[in-house]
Amino acid sequence: MHETPPPPLPDQSKAPEGKPERLYLVGSIGPHIGFHTTKDGKRVARFRLSVRDEDGSTQWHTVKAYGERAEILEAARRKGSMTEGTEVELVGYGHYRRHRGKGNPERVVAEIYVDTLTCRRER
Repeated sequence: MHETPPPPLPDQSKAPEGKPERLYLVGSIGPHIGFHTTKDGKRVARFRLSVRDEDGSTQWHTVKAYGERAEILEAARRKGSMTEGTEVELVGYGHYRRHRGKGNPERVVAEIYVDTLTCRRER
């Protein structure tokens, strides 16, 4: 059985300076914010962000925060200020990686890595 090779990774949206392009998004936090710790002890937060487009459609983005940013998000979650439906303003960087689920072919996953995250309005 021959396995189809994975698709090439998309261009990482490099700005002219060679750094990943900054993304500015305003949206609402999805229903689940997950937290875990990496093998080297770094905290990671992962959540979905819904962004309403001008045409009324909704785009969903996977967002990750690492280290101190994840710890701040976790503390805000415990206080109840970062819950499903909370409107946030996010500045981050687009990132692509390869992922293979159990028994599934390899695929390309798009994520946004948080630089700053500001709560605009709680639900």
